[in-house]
Amino acid sequence: MWRNTYGLQFSVMGRTKDVFVDALRKSEPQMEIRRRVARERRRMLEHICYILRKASPNE
Repeated sequence: MWRNTYGLQFSVMGRTKDVFVDALRKSEPQMEIRRRVARERRRMLEHICYILRKASPNE
C-alpha cells in the first residue's frame, strides 16, 4: 500500500519536472512557467487522492 503511494509521489515529481523543462525550452516567462507547473502538480495530486480514496475500503 505505502509502496504504491511512494511510487505515485515519485511519478508526480517526474511529471512536474517534465512540464517545467518543456516550459523552459519554449522560454516562457517565469510566472507562466510557475503557473503551469503548479497546475500540473495540483492535477496529479488530485488524481492520487482519487486513487487512494477508491483504494481505501472504509470510505
